[in-house]
Amino acid sequence: MAYSAMEVTNITADQTALLALKAHLTDPHNVLANNWSTTASVCSWIGVACGAPRYRVSGLNLSHMSLSGYIPSEIGNLSFLAFLSIRNNTFQGSLPNELANLLHLEYLDFGFNSFTGDIPPSLGSLPELKSLLLEANFFSGNLPLSLLNISSLQTINISYNQLHGFMPSSIFSRSSLYTIDLRFNELSGEIPTDIFNHLPELRGIYFSRNRLSGVLPPELGGLSNLKTLRIDDNALIGNVPSALFNISAIEVIGMYANLLSGSLPPTMGLFMPNLRELRLGGNELEGTIPSSISNASTLAVVDLSNNSFTGLIPGTLGNLRQLQVLNLANNHLTSESSTPQLSILSFWADECNLKGNIPNTIGNLSSLIALSLANNELTSVVPTATERLTNLQLLNLQGNQLEGNITDNLCHSDSLFHLSLGGNKLSGSIPECLGNLTTLRHLNLSSNNFTSTIPLSLGNLAGILVLNLSSNFLSGSLPLVFRQLMVAVEIDLSRNQLSGQIPNSTWDLKNLAYLSLATNRLQGPIPGSLSFAVSLEFLDLSLNSLSGLIPKSLETLLHLKYFNVSFNVLQGEIPKIGNLSFLAFLSIRNNTFQGSLPNELANLLHLEYLDFGFNSFTGDIPIDIFNHLPKLRGIYFSRNRLSGSIPRTIGNCTMIEEINLSENNLTGLLPPELGGLSNLKTLRIDDNALIGNVPSALFNISAIEVIGMYANLLSGSLPPTMGLLMPKLRELRLGGNELEGTIPSSISNASTLAVVDLSNNSFTGLIPGTLGNLRQLQFWADECNLKGNIPNTIGNFSSLIALSLANNELTSVVPTATERLTNLQLLDLQGNQLEGNITDNLCHSDSLFHLSLGGNKLSGSIPECLGNLTTLRHLNLSSNNFTSTIPLSLGNLAGILVLNLSSNFLSGSLPLVFRQLIVAEEIDLSRNQLSGQIPDGKWGRMNLAYLSLATNRLQGPIPESGFAVSLEFLDLSHNSLSGLIPKSLETLLHLKYFNVSFNVLQGEIPSEGPFRNFSAQSYMMNNELCESPAHRLNMKRLVDMLKDIKQSFVVSISGDIHGKFNLEILRTDRIRNNMEKFAKWRRESLLNATDKIVNDSHNVLANKWSTTASVCSWIGVSCGAQRDQVSGLNLSHMSLSGYIPS
Repeated sequence: MAYSAMEVTNITADQTALLALKAHLTDPHNVLANNWSTTASVCSWIGVACGAPRYRVSGLNLSHMSLSGYIPSEIGNLSFLAFLSIRNNTFQGSLPNELANLLHLEYLDFGFNSFTGDIPPSLGSLPELKSLLLEANFFSGNLPLSLLNISSLQTINISYNQLHGFMPSSIFSRSSLYTIDLRFNELSGEIPTDIFNHLPELRGIYFSRNRLSGVLPPELGGLSNLKTLRIDDNALIGNVPSALFNISAIEVIGMYANLLSGSLPPTMGLFMPNLRELRLGGNELEGTIPSSISNASTLAVVDLSNNSFTGLIPGTLGNLRQLQVLNLANNHLTSESSTPQLSILSFWADECNLKGNIPNTIGNLSSLIALSLANNELTSVVPTATERLTNLQLLNLQGNQLEGNITDNLCHSDSLFHLSLGGNKLSGSIPECLGNLTTLRHLNLSSNNFTSTIPLSLGNLAGILVLNLSSNFLSGSLPLVFRQLMVAVEIDLSRNQLSGQIPNSTWDLKNLAYLSLATNRLQGPIPGSLSFAVSLEFLDLSLNSLSGLIPKSLETLLHLKYFNVSFNVLQGEIPKIGNLSFLAFLSIRNNTFQGSLPNELANLLHLEYLDFGFNSFTGDIPIDIFNHLPKLRGIYFSRNRLSGSIPRTIGNCTMIEEINLSENNLTGLLPPELGGLSNLKTLRIDDNALIGNVPSALFNISAIEVIGMYANLLSGSLPPTMGLLMPKLRELRLGGNELEGTIPSSISNASTLAVVDLSNNSFTGLIPGTLGNLRQLQFWADECNLKGNIPNTIGNFSSLIALSLANNELTSVVPTATERLTNLQLLDLQGNQLEGNITDNLCHSDSLFHLSLGGNKLSGSIPECLGNLTTLRHLNLSSNNFTSTIPLSLGNLAGILVLNLSSNFLSGSLPLVFRQLIVAEEIDLSRNQLSGQIPDGKWGRMNLAYLSLATNRLQGPIPESGFAVSLEFLDLSHNSLSGLIPKSLETLLHLKYFNVSFNVLQGEIPSEGPFRNFSAQSYMMNNELCESPAHRLNMKRLVDMLKDIKQSFVVSISGDIHGKFNLEILRTDRIRNNMEKFAKWRRESLLNATDKIVNDSHNVLANKWSTTASVCSWIGVSCGAQRDQVSGLNLSHMSLSGYIPS
């Protein structure tokens, strides 16, 4: 064919434009390089099409050629181009404005590339464009308004980009539009109400995964040709327009993951003969599911999950013969007594509040592929009818209340790849036959009550990816068959009772990423073969009894992100872990590791949590580690023996949230850089030897929740603005330091404070009245030298749980405002100078379990209303001036553990109501003026360990029966008790202290049981008490025993032989014959003897027996001819008591 000169020139212009494009491309397969040649006609080039009548380039299709590069401006010279597609390559850069020169262009497809920048407004100058496809790039900016100029536009797809801004209605004013796809962008604002007024031909709307808000325009219901509506995953609110369910052409409705509310229309489904998919899950819809839904007879997918639907699951769902997926999960639905016959492939009803049994008619669903009824309240057993579900691939019944055993019926579903029965109450053995389900990829039996060993048959599951048997009662050792699970990605056997060692030959599992053996009873070393699991990302061996070293071979687990061996008995030093560069969590807590902290920690650039607490590390904290851990969120070095100062480089960890360095030997000043850690939530540096001021900037961290610095040597005062900038502070523990000055009133601005401990400091001044503004407070300020009154504004602490102001110098009265502290559980005001009566106001705190007002000057009567505080476990009113009788109402305190009314002026008799205190462990009524007899049969029902009735005016006999067998301390001294000491007390086998001195008792002292151990001091000033024959017999045996071993003196004892006694040493005329036996008894022996003496009341030996003087000069000691040998020891009449040492 012959061409005119003009035609040749024009085709040459097209060739030049295409060669310019080729020059800007990278062509890895040389497709264009070998074909686009000037020796051949342009129209024969790959991807190029030419059209009549001018025989110019009319089409360019370079899709799917793995090309990359840029679109040059010369593309605009292809002036007759009608079709342009470079889809699915990796072109980048921005689009040239010269595209606007392609006035004949009808189809533009730049989808699935890497273009960036704004969409050129010049595209609005393409008058014949019908399809604009720019999806899956990185375009940003707003939708250009110029697109409304394209009157011929039918399809616009700019999905999967980064467009933002509002959605202008003017863009969609062209009646020619068929499809609008703006999915997966960042468009915001409301959908304009008039957006659909001019779109009569619209077939598809795709607005999913944006940030759209507001209500759905009711005009949606007027789109009579609409087939697909996808507006999922936005923030749309309000009702679904009911007219939408009257569009007969509609095939797909997708609105899941919004905030839509209201109910579905009762006629839904009557006018939708073509509806295939209904996806309304993840909203706030309520009401019942209309039974008319079954009229949409072509429905294949129904997803109404994660709403608030109530009522019955419609039985008419059984009429949907094409239904494949039904998801009703997370609603409040109930099932009818008869299950609808559904010809479905998948049934999902998770979290639907379903109750009752799973009916055996489930076996009639012979085509069922997936059945998920997770997280309901289903009971009974796993139905045996599952054996008829031969096509079942997924069975998820986790999170119910199923009981009983797993039967072999389940093993007939030989297509099963996912089986999850976790979180039930299943028991018995794990069936061996599960090993026959060789198609299984996911097996979850966790959180049940299985008690067997792990079946060896599970080794047959060669294709298993996930195996979770955690949180059961499985026992036995780890089976070697795990070595056969070669493709497993996750194995979780934690929280069982597995024992024995971890096999060393099991872990050549190249794909294993997650392994947890935590919380078992495993022993022995960590096997080095774990390093063969080269893909491991998560390794948890914590809470076992593993011993030995951490194997150095684990240094090769380069993908490891989580490593936890805490709570074992591992020891030694830490291997070099600096090459584990992906490690984010590292815990070796509660072991016996020692040595210094490894400097290699600085190489763990991704580390977020580091816990070396409760070990024996020594030395300084390495300065450099905090320079290289930018992601660190938590550091825990507590309970070690670290010394030196806290490195100032800790200020570089700007992401840190928790610091715990407590219980070490750290010294020096607190780094001021702590005040710059704006994300810090918890700071615990208690129990060190830190000095200096607390950095004031620390109290400006708005994120801080816990500050713990007690038991240091910190000094200075608290800043006057403390609390103004700490809205989240819950605990402030500064006790046990050397802080001084006043407590700032601004502390009350930290409105969430629950615990304040300023005890054991040198604070002065008044307790701030503003503390009354703290509504969630536990306040501890013991031994703070506080003076003045307790302000009545204390009653404003309506949520106060604990208030302790013990051992200060507070005066006046117990504030009446305590009646408003209705949540108070602990009130400790002991050791002050409070006066006056206890009023009934105190009895309004009906949550009180600990009340201590001892050591004050309170007077009057003990209020009867205290007996109404039935939650009390500890009541201490000792060392006051109360003068009443003991209120009978105290018998109502059935849960009381400690009752101390000692050192008052209480009178009257012992009330019988004490027999009601059946769980009490300690009762102290000593040093009062109580009179009358000790009631018999009163004390035996209790768990009492401590009972003191000493120093009263009690008379009559000691009760023969009734004392609790658990008694360890019984003091009845300094009364006027008479009669015998009951032999029944010999049965109190736990009794360690017994005192009946200063009474008028008589008769023989019991000699058995605990009475073998009591000294004469227990009985002194009872002139008519005497030794029993057993005492005398035991005395003779002791003397004979001493003679048998040929000691140089005879011991004469009054009191008990086997324990404490008064002693006399008598010289005998046999000393000379036995002197050689005494030759080696020197100073150490005598000093050891004095150490054993319990009571040297006159300090006779304490002052005279000293290593600075000669033994022979000591009181009571005499030496023979050779001065270094003791020949006599006379300690008679010295009021000594104690033990004779060996």
